[in-house]
Amino acid sequence: MRLPRLSLLQKIWFSTSVLVTSLFAASGLLMQRYVLKVATESLRAEVNSSFQAYQSLWLERSESLASIAGVISSLPNVLTAFQTRHSATIRDSAGEIWLRISEKIRETAFFAVADPQGNTLASLNPADTGRLPGAWPIS
Repeated sequence: MRLPRLSLLQKIWFSTSVLVTSLFAASGLLMQRYVLKVATESLRAEVNSSFQAYQSLWLERSESLASIAGVISSLPNVLTAFQTRHSATIRDSAGEIWLRISEKIRETAFFAVADPQGNTLASLNPADTGRLPGAWPIS
């Protein structure tokens, strides 16, 4: 059985429809790739920005804690307590400092006193009793 011959008009319509369909498919594919690339780059930039903000926050926090630790360690009663090398005296002195800290900070913080080798001498936070390490890495 023979297929009927297509007229010139039908051939033009068929080739035009194939061409337009191919053009739409190619442009859709290109647009999809472009949108995916832009979205990926945008997400990568946002993640990097978030990590930088997080890192900056923790750097500021560690600098603040180092400053506070320096001030506390230079207090006369702390120096006197450490010179005794008596752990009960050091714990009592640490307890006095802990009581001066605001209640709001005490709810979310802990206070640990370590000797120069990193061994914990006193830790003051009833919620974390027993969960602090016995020694801290000293670099």
